[in-house]
Amino acid sequence: EKAFAKQLEPHFARILRKTAASKTLPIGEEWNWLMNFVAFTRVRVPRFKADLDEISDLVGQQIMRDPLTPHQWEMVKPTLEAKGNVIAKLPFQTAKVILSKFKFKIEASQASFLKYMGELAGEDLKVFDRLQWGVWTIAENGPDLICSDCPVAVSSGVVLPGNNCRVGTILTVPLDRHTLL
Repeated sequence: EKAFAKQLEPHFARILRKTAASKTLPIGEEWNWLMNFVAFTRVRVPRFKADLDEISDLVGQQIMRDPLTPHQWEMVKPTLEAKGNVIAKLPFQTAKVILSKFKFKIEASQASFLKYMGELAGEDLKVFDRLQWGVWTIAENGPDLICSDCPVAVSSGVVLPGNNCRVGTILTVPLDRHTLL
């Protein structure tokens, strides 16, 4: 998040302000910045982290339990030791019995999440090039647009990891209180 805020957000903010003020779509390099903003904003929400954590947990549980081999145990032990987990000091057979009965949750690392986020954003960019974009303006006396923790809204179709984008999909992104991409 710190690197994202320092390196990308200033460029995103500049393009968003300019697009909202001019009520026109940017071109060239500014267009690329805008599309990257939309792509990263769509995947930079808690739902994607939760999805990755669920996948990591399922895979991790499988690796740890079904069946845990001596080789897998040796690979996992350093991570457990680094976290101060006492189970890392146990012999393989004892650890295997305990892990088969123990309930635990495995979450994705920050590095894994950033890699996943980048891959999804990259896939989104391929789809975004095929969409027809426009800038919509809400009248000054009209309702204000509200952002949530998931400001890139999708309706009437689907944009999912793997990019199954259907005809008729509307992807909306509030740029300010009265301007929508």
